[in-house]
Amino acid sequence: MNPKAYILVLAAWVGCAGSVQAAINHREWDVGGTKRTGIVCTPDASAQQPAAGWPVVFVFHGHGGSAENIRRQFQTDTLWPEAVVAYLQGLPTVGQLTDQQGKLAGWDSVDAPEKNRDIAFYNVVLKDLIEHQHIDAKRVFSTGHSNGGGFTFTLWVYRGDTLAAIAASSSLAPPKVWPLLTPKPAMMSSGRNDPLVKFDWQSQMIDELKSLNHVATEGKPWGRDGTWYASNAGTPVATIITDGGHAPPRDIGRRVVEFFKTVSPR
Repeated sequence: MNPKAYILVLAAWVGCAGSVQAAINHREWDVGGTKRTGIVCTPDASAQQPAAGWPVVFVFHGHGGSAENIRRQFQTDTLWPEAVVAYLQGLPTVGQLTDQQGKLAGWDSVDAPEKNRDIAFYNVVLKDLIEHQHIDAKRVFSTGHSNGGGFTFTLWVYRGDTLAAIAASSSLAPPKVWPLLTPKPAMMSSGRNDPLVKFDWQSQMIDELKSLNHVATEGKPWGRDGTWYASNAGTPVATIITDGGHAPPRDIGRRVVEFFKTVSPR
């Protein structure tokens, strides 16, 4: 092997194996005999490590997307370099609104938790991060766009005890699971002209979250197109509502990081 190539391979291996290394790692995990993949970004080794550990953000792409694309879109590891960020890759999945043949990558928000391959995937990756990174288990967050945002709601329903807060873009949870949600800081970004996940549906989800989290009736301005609904219980709801369509605002990554930092400071 070329010596330079060997050094690069060794550096990548060390980045995956070390407890805390500055790295962008393409990872693989075995989940019930199925190979699952993703990108895990870890903080710079020179960064001051919090005593409680690094915060963790899971980021889920939309239906037909990829871990690489959602990383470019959300830029969470760049915007929050002091966090461990896991951009996970979905598998071919039957879409709820498109792709009825299930040829494109997505996330399962339909199957029960004991049969849900993607909840199992989340469990494996979170366990891996707990065992091999110095992370703060009380500052684990999930965010995603469209189908990925829907899966974030699924994690809230079935793995909510592991999450400090969530943020979803152009998505909602199926109404049948709304009674299973427990109060938790939440952010939603919606476009009034969304042709796929209708704005009326998302508005109903926002109303449900505001009721669930017992927030103030009147919200306060929160940046461009944003509203912050405070909660005496520490479970605020933040919304970003634009005149756009299904695509999230260009600054979605910055707004998500700002929300997570605000609701769960250290």
